[in-house]
Amino acid sequence: MKKTILCALAGIAFQASIISDSFAQSNATNKAGKTDFVKSAGKQAEPGTYQFIVSQPDPEEAFTNDILVIIENMRDEKHDKIIALSNHTKVKIPSRAEISRADFKPLKETVYVSVPQKPNQSK
Repeated sequence: MKKTILCALAGIAFQASIISDSFAQSNATNKAGKTDFVKSAGKQAEPGTYQFIVSQPDPEEAFTNDILVIIENMRDEKHDKIIALSNHTKVKIPSRAEISRADFKPLKETVYVSVPQKPNQSK
């Protein structure tokens, strides 16, 4: 029993490490000015089936097309997800069931949300 749980935890940690490395590698590649490299192992998420939620635009923060493969790999059959990509950017990933609904409306690729300002406490 302990061995099974340990193996499962190791697998989850390994997957998280791969995803984290992919995000970092995608960001580093873009910052270095190199062209986008799309991994051949995996299908890319289609436009309208994901949405970046940005709270504070940062010109230093950019994602390559590799992120679209990661998004599609993280998509669940029945449950929508919102995953943090950085301190200021999240991605909304609708489930496959949601996307296949007849009334599904494609999502805008990027939305900007305002972060509430802390009240000025100096008087």
